Amino acid sequence: MKAQKYLVFLMTIVFSWLLLGSAVFALDNKLNRHSLYGLKEISVLIELPSGLRDTPLSERQIRNDVEVKLRSAGIKVGFMEESVDFASRPCLYVRVSSIKPQSGFPCIVPFYVNISLYQEVYLKRDPSIALTGETWSAGEVVLSETQRASSFIRGNIQELMDSFINAYLSVNPKGGN
Repeated sequence: MKAQKYLVFLMTIVFSWLLLGSAVFALDNKLNRHSLYGLKEISVLIELPSGLRDTPLSERQIRNDVEVKLRSAGIKVGFMEESVDFASRPCLYVRVSSIKPQSGFPCIVPFYVNISLYQEVYLKRDPSIALTGETWSAGEVVLSETQRASSFIRGNIQELMDSFINAYLSVNPKGGN
């Protein structure tokens, strides 16, 4: 019975992998890219699930990777103060979510990596109303072996940062602003 359960679980994983592969979600179109025009400084906020805090992957490592990418594109990195909300400065929010592996099958971990830019937006019908909104986003759902999850997540963040930098540079060419 245990072998049959394992086979069903394994087939579900394989089918999901073939169906989804690496499912990518994005708010990256002409309008979303235009919202990046003129950005000179961006703060960075990192969120990792508690289950990843015991792995070699750290918030500091991800923050360093993200900030290096931003600086290489000519974007000044601001500091997020706890007392300051998103509206005071555009913020790149890097979030990794995961669920615990199935008991008995600890070798595969599904996770979602998302990078979103939040900034102050105004309602067209009443410009006196300012809100914080997500104006650009890209995310990916992937499966990884437990032992390789840290490097896999870090690689996915790098790919999503490349997407953000490409979107940013499409409306803010280097030397053109």
